Amino acid sequence: MCDILNVSADYLLDRTDIRYTAKEVTNLSLSPEELELIEYFRKLSPMKKIKTLGLVIGMTE
Repeated sequence: MCDILNVSADYLLDRTDIRYTAKEVTNLSLSPEELELIEYFRKLSPMKKIKTLGLVIGMTE
């Protein structure tokens, strides 16, 4: 059904408002590792997303 509607399973199940999977966003020239990070990030709760961003920002300083 997702293929027919061209949406992600999470979008179809109303678990996200993001219509497409990270792999479908190929025009951004993202590496496979970056796409994988996006897939995992999207599965996090809002609080865990904030914590993860803080961790990444801290690692890059």
